[in-house]
Amino acid sequence: MSVIIPTFNRAVLVAEALASLEKLRWKDVEVILVDDGSTDDTEAVIANIRSGGFRWPLEYIWQPNAGPAAARNAGRRLACGEFLYHLDSDDLVAPAAFDELIAAMLRAGTTYAVGIVEDTDREGARSADQPFSSHHIVPGDILASNWYTHAAIYRREVIDRIDGYNEALRTGEDTEMHWRIMATAGWPALHQGLVAARRFHDFGQLGKKDQTRSEQLHAIVQVYEHFFEACPEHFCTGQNVFRLLNMGMQSGLIRDLETKGRCHSMLVRMAGMGASLPAVHLLSLMLKPDSVTYYQGLVRVWHALRTIRRQIRPEAPKAMQTSDERLSHKTPAVQAQKDPL
Repeated sequence: MSVIIPTFNRAVLVAEALASLEKLRWKDVEVILVDDGSTDDTEAVIANIRSGGFRWPLEYIWQPNAGPAAARNAGRRLACGEFLYHLDSDDLVAPAAFDELIAAMLRAGTTYAVGIVEDTDREGARSADQPFSSHHIVPGDILASNWYTHAAIYRREVIDRIDGYNEALRTGEDTEMHWRIMATAGWPALHQGLVAARRFHDFGQLGKKDQTRSEQLHAIVQVYEHFFEACPEHFCTGQNVFRLLNMGMQSGLIRDLETKGRCHSMLVRMAGMGASLPAVHLLSLMLKPDSVTYYQGLVRVWHALRTIRRQIRPEAPKAMQTSDERLSHKTPAVQAQKDPL
């Protein structure tokens, strides 16, 4: 089992994460810690842990800051284990996590398994708002499915096959990789037990966390774009059409025309790929660059539908026209019966 830990300015927290690994029941573990450009005393802390007799082989490497995706990929290239586990340096793993996840994988005959993560504060107290973070798996809908990074164990070939994390992403890189895994390796084995804790704190973050609404939409759409490029056949679904429409409309309402235009471009591409979505081109009209607001988009689609209706409405047969004419031009006798005055 290879455990890959990226870290950035978390000298205190990474020591606690490593301490949780020493409690594992699994008997064969290597730990690869990738320091993504820390400027604190992380290196000294790791040196003390190694000299103090850490239970597992622990390899430490430092690299200039390149983001969590690059750090995890660097760790994978050094890993030797048959199984891979990604642990963030501020989180904790449960003692029986590896045994239970691999047992679930073997029972289901899959190549990876996902468990449940507990949300806690720095001291380990359970979050009152969301005490447990279950895996969100919606069969048949990849973009609705996801899990925390440290909720899963994979056979090495699952991640090697897709070449790991997309290093172009600084936010949402784990989600995008999970989608590619589902697209190439199928659905995971689901373990309903607790395998790790996700801790909320104020220490260093590997990715950008404090974002405006515009930045959030931009990041989501960027993840969509990369998954679209990697797995277009899995992206072209009806659910994703409306996801793009929703993202585009939200972007338009806050005048983020760049993100809205990117949603429009993806919808146009989906229509061009023959995605068996009759409405996709009409919906894309709502996001055209000169359609700034949601209501302007609705008006555009309404006019398009009226035009299509006029174009496909067949002419009435002459016999029907003659009948209509007889009904509309009633004889004087009939008119007199209905209107004696």
